[in-house]
Amino acid sequence: MSDIVDQRIDVSPGVEAASEARFRGRAGESDRQPGLKARRVLRPQGNRVP
Repeated sequence: MSDIVDQRIDVSPGVEAASEARFRGRAGESDRQPGLKARRVLRPQGNRVP
């Protein structure tokens, strides 16, 4: 059985890189859970939303 979690976080213009770095660098409980396969950070591409 697999669970998928999706979370969308709106970020103010001009602070995208800092927000992404903070999110990627945080120590999260989910990263230490058995069975975790991946954690991905998706960004909008032009006018497309991931």
